[in-house]
Amino acid sequence: MQQSAKARLDWKKFFSPRASALLLGKKLVKIKHSIEINASKDRVWEIISDLENEPEYWYGTKDTRTISRNGNVVEREITQNFRNHKILQKAVLHPKNSVEIQYLKGLTMGSKIISIEPLEENKQRLNVFWDIHFEGIYKLATPMIKGHTEKGTIGALSRIKQVAELQSGQDSTNKEAVGQREKAQPNT
Repeated sequence: MQQSAKARLDWKKFFSPRASALLLGKKLVKIKHSIEINASKDRVWEIISDLENEPEYWYGTKDTRTISRNGNVVEREITQNFRNHKILQKAVLHPKNSVEIQYLKGLTMGSKIISIEPLEENKQRLNVFWDIHFEGIYKLATPMIKGHTEKGTIGALSRIKQVAELQSGQDSTNKEAVGQREKAQPNT
């Protein structure tokens, strides 16, 4: 009996969370939202790639703890605000393009991808795509949790936009002020 359980666990390693969910008859949740941000790609990347500050933007995340880091791959544990649930994740940073977060163990399974789509030099579209399902008793609450996740995503995008644009606005305002001061000063 233990061997079949082990075989089942090994079998799961060969499939993505989405494929495993389909094969096991899980109810998949797909969520996609985006927002346009008037800031440089570097500024937006600086915010989304700062995994330790995730709770500042994603209010569903109470805390993050990095377990290991190997280049652009981070294994971590997050604590959700909902009942202090712990979730094991693997975050893969694709520099200046996207952050892929795989939910490996906990009540949420699947992935969240946050990607930057350049529109202009100082205008980006930030996309968030969830492909997840919920474990245990929480499967029954899938519609409610999906709604909560959507609201949280929209709020996180709004907070990221606000911080990115505020910082970009301060930079350009400071540059303009410096430029005006330089013009006002006579050449010596």
